[in-house]
Amino acid sequence: MTDPIMAALPGERVIQSSPLATVTTHCVIVRNPDNRSRTIVPLRYLAKIKTSKTTYPGLLVIAAALFVLAAAAYYSKQDVTAAIPMAILGSLFLLAYMAYRKASIAFVSGGGSTSTTEGNLAEVALVVGAVTAAQADNDETAVD
Repeated sequence: MTDPIMAALPGERVIQSSPLATVTTHCVIVRNPDNRSRTIVPLRYLAKIKTSKTTYPGLLVIAAALFVLAAAAYYSKQDVTAAIPMAILGSLFLLAYMAYRKASIAFVSGGGSTSTTEGNLAEVALVVGAVTAAQADNDETAVD
């Protein structure tokens, strides 16, 4: 089954598709935060792309504290067996910090702003790169 929005846009080639947005040659189809609707933003009206990142620095602080405690336990004159579990726990908090980082994109045009749902940092970077490349291609063809 084909996507009804892509069927309604003849001549559009998909450059990049992700859970956040689909970038075509002349527009961006944004999946709205409610995950029920989509918004089509023409690239020629796109004024700015804003990215917002959500991190949990508390997890990083806890990981750093556990690593400091593990180092202190390792270099103490007492039993060093407590250092290994603390280092493992610190590593788990560090992995949790890396896994829970999220980002979203706001496409700002003359008529307002359209935001995407939260995704991981790699998805956001791919969408922003694809939009930038599509805008550059459109600018080159407009000059010719």
